[in-house]
Amino acid sequence: MEKSLGKTVIVLSLVLVLILVQPLTVNAEKTKVVECMGGTVFEDGTTVFTSVFLSPNLKTIKPDKTFENTVLVMLVAQKFDPKIVSKISREIFGGKGQRGLQIPTLTQTKIQPENLYHGIPKTMLIIIQKQSPETNEEIKNILLRLSKYYEVNFRSLISLKQKLFSAEIFFAAYTTDKDYRFFEGKLMESLKGLDNGFAPSVYEAYLNGVFTPKLKDWSSDGTLIVSGIINYPLLKRVLGIQAMMLPQSIPKDVTTKLLKFLEASGLTPFFIQLSLWENLYHSSPQTHTFSIQKLLHLKKPISASKHSSLSIVFLSTPTKATTTTGLEGWEIKGSTAIKTLKAGEVLKEEKLTFNYIFPPNISVKKLVDKTVVDEDSTVKVKVEILNKDTKPIYNITIDDSQTLKTYPTSLTVVEGSPTKKLEKIKAGEKITYTYIIKLKNLGYYTLPPAKITYTCEQKDYSTTTNQAYIKVKKPTIQKIILKEYKLITSYGEKTLNKFVPGYGWIITNLIILAILTIIAYSIYKSFKKPRKTTTQQPTQKTQT
Repeated sequence: MEKSLGKTVIVLSLVLVLILVQPLTVNAEKTKVVECMGGTVFEDGTTVFTSVFLSPNLKTIKPDKTFENTVLVMLVAQKFDPKIVSKISREIFGGKGQRGLQIPTLTQTKIQPENLYHGIPKTMLIIIQKQSPETNEEIKNILLRLSKYYEVNFRSLISLKQKLFSAEIFFAAYTTDKDYRFFEGKLMESLKGLDNGFAPSVYEAYLNGVFTPKLKDWSSDGTLIVSGIINYPLLKRVLGIQAMMLPQSIPKDVTTKLLKFLEASGLTPFFIQLSLWENLYHSSPQTHTFSIQKLLHLKKPISASKHSSLSIVFLSTPTKATTTTGLEGWEIKGSTAIKTLKAGEVLKEEKLTFNYIFPPNISVKKLVDKTVVDEDSTVKVKVEILNKDTKPIYNITIDDSQTLKTYPTSLTVVEGSPTKKLEKIKAGEKITYTYIIKLKNLGYYTLPPAKITYTCEQKDYSTTTNQAYIKVKKPTIQKIILKEYKLITSYGEKTLNKFVPGYGWIITNLIILAILTIIAYSIYKSFKKPRKTTTQQPTQKTQT
């Protein structure tokens, strides 16, 4: 009896030890700023020059966590150090990424429901090189270093050769021959030139981990890093970048012939420069100044002649957005005209100033206190709002009702509400709103982002949190026993307290212990009882 009682105590102790809670943690990383400039030559000689400003709170992230289906394109101009690009793992380079990540600028393909990853099309590393005798040897060394760095083998896809301009496209990918043919077709199709729109925003490559900036100025070596070769309006401009990088140094006749060649090839000459800023140039909360000549490394005024490649036309303005992975970034929407320079005019100003109110620096997160639970378990859902700005925000609304709409039958709210209104969040203040849900069915739950709306300086803003993931699994035997034990003791305690107040819990546990002892003793006796042996007599068969 003592042994069985000891075993019972040990089992109950193990059940209690096996109940573990795993909180979700979020790692904050250092913020950076990215600024992109680009220009396109039009038929009348006017050049569109654009500048894209990205969030001063843009986060440098690990590519293994958020990189997916992003294509890396590099124009190799001078010496190139592959270490300025984050190393991409084989898994990520093969097209796998974090579940739920959406990159709208890339070609979307149908994903099977059972597939947890968006892995199509495969990721490619592409280098477009302008051929010249003095750079060919350097390019071979670059390809060799890149091959070792990424552990891939490059192959030549296509070679374009003209009298004044020649280029060769190399690429590498973890993919099948069938996928190679798919990409070849897409690249060749893109070379025909399909539209004159602005290239896909460079922030896409930054946000999705294509590179981690380590230099203050990227334009000095002529390196171009963008995303979206499958979004093929880009490639037709890439071939013109080398010639357009330093427009002041290109003779007029060479520029004219080059433009004619590009036009005949269906290509649009395009100039782009990417710079990393440690800080945005803020004159005031809504006035911002940047130096054109400093960013372009030009010592002379910018002249927009018939065959020039630079002029200032508009500034693309960003709108606050949050990806499904919870990374705060900027989505480029619309443009604000700050300067127009038509053919033949000259830009003498060294600086341009524009007015634009950047959205408040607000961080929002959606957290769950448990990511793996048993069936019919409860989970705390938290929505955190941190006002990192120097100004307060007002009329805050937290709307997480999409979670209930996504799982109308298998998920219920048992405490609190998925919606909440707040009057004010002070500068530097952090608020956390919590409600509790119960998960009824087994499986994987993807809780959609919560929407946050607020007002700052009489302007309305909205943003969304990240998604949250919960796995509901079958409970273990120990947890089932513990659950039933709790139900019995709770019921017994309430009943017995009516007759013997204060002793209900003690009496209930003594009764349970006595029952377990009797059962254990009965089992013990059944094994100790001597068994009867029987002998089977052979049966005689009678023949008739």
